[in-house]
Amino acid sequence: MFERLGVLSNEGSTLVFPDDIAERNRAAIESGRRPEAEPRIAAAVIAAPAIAYLFDEQSIRAIETPTLLLIPEHDEVLPRAAHTDPMLAHWPQPERIVDVPVPSHYSFVAPIDEALLTEELEEVFRDPPGFDRRPFHREMNAQITAFFQKNL
Repeated sequence: MFERLGVLSNEGSTLVFPDDIAERNRAAIESGRRPEAEPRIAAAVIAAPAIAYLFDEQSIRAIETPTLLLIPEHDEVLPRAAHTDPMLAHWPQPERIVDVPVPSHYSFVAPIDEALLTEELEEVFRDPPGFDRRPFHREMNAQITAFFQKNL
């Protein structure tokens, strides 16, 4: 679907790619230096975080970038005990919305038109009875916007 995953930086027009950051950090670690913070990222929002394996305890404690973590109540893809809890144990005060009442890891993916729903996309985009992705995303987007307005 995507050739490369990237995020918008605080300049608004520059894409920051994890591979670029990882390469720079790898060089620092190999030379015995502590990786530097990425100056182009002024704030971050992470939904259904699967990044605990990227950091050791010291690295997590060194995070200073304002970060909003959206942690799903039910995550069948990335179990919280393995992916989120180890990180939260050492992260210095992230803003977080823990146990977001969503039925699936994929609930954070934006909704699509029902006419586009194929068998291959069923797992990602078919919501169970009682959960409507559209109002959830409106509320989540408002919370994310407020977070960025506060921190940028």
